[in-house]
Amino acid sequence: MSEAIQLLSIEDLESLGVDQAQRLLSRWNPSKETLDWSASLAKQGRPYPMQFVWNLHRRPGVMHATSFSQPCDRYLQLELLRTQATSHFGPSLTALLDTGTAVGFQLGYYHVTLAEHLGFDADLEYDIYKHSDFAKSLRIGGRADLLVHERTIVLPTGQEVRIRHIDDFKSINEEGFQKLRRPAASYVRQQQIYMACTNTPVSVLLYMHKDTSRFAHFILTFDVEIWEAVRARAQRVLQATERGESLEPRDGRGCNSCQFSVPCRGAQAASRTGRHRGLPRIRS
Repeated sequence: MSEAIQLLSIEDLESLGVDQAQRLLSRWNPSKETLDWSASLAKQGRPYPMQFVWNLHRRPGVMHATSFSQPCDRYLQLELLRTQATSHFGPSLTALLDTGTAVGFQLGYYHVTLAEHLGFDADLEYDIYKHSDFAKSLRIGGRADLLVHERTIVLPTGQEVRIRHIDDFKSINEEGFQKLRRPAASYVRQQQIYMACTNTPVSVLLYMHKDTSRFAHFILTFDVEIWEAVRARAQRVLQATERGESLEPRDGRGCNSCQFSVPCRGAQAASRTGRHRGLPRIRS
């Protein structure tokens, strides 16, 4: 067998070449791996035990990776300012989001037990701000569903790849599954943030059909252009906030449903009276 290819850092990806890496990784099937292992757990009498605890609060005072899908810089600034949010979700949408979270924990259980079985290290709900000085420097936070620190995958050709990857789990309904051709741009951007902040060259987006438990996946490699656009925006918002400059909101139809709609108007008034004192400290 030929020597294993190494994809453990963004530098490894650049050395190998993105096109070559993507050709190699297209032969890897995380969907089948997940489905096969879930069947193995069932045979072992080890189904998902529902033992996870709801203690994963959003870290205050940071711009969350998911929030970069918002077009409004004021939204990011209000996160930095530790502004109290107000949910506009109704009961049905809240229940739907909770279902997605539960599916994420289920898939996390599959992958953590697979890691134990194969002997590699993986962390659920990986806090990028806690573990990354780079994330701290940009005040970017978020929790990746799963970070696999290092493992070896064997492709159908027999080629071994030593790989570090970061995963995100999604639940999807029948209509969405049938239309699934590519991941949403917001999901891709979120994963690029996680990859950049953890020096991880590869990400797997794994979708689970809520009705049939079918799987689909997309394997992403680090994209410097997407990341540089995010970093430039993060730096712009961070620097303005440090100066005590109140950014203008991006008005639109989304304002009424925004979780910061009420404090946003208050922040505008505060900026006119000089009460914006700059960037608060973060309590680690």
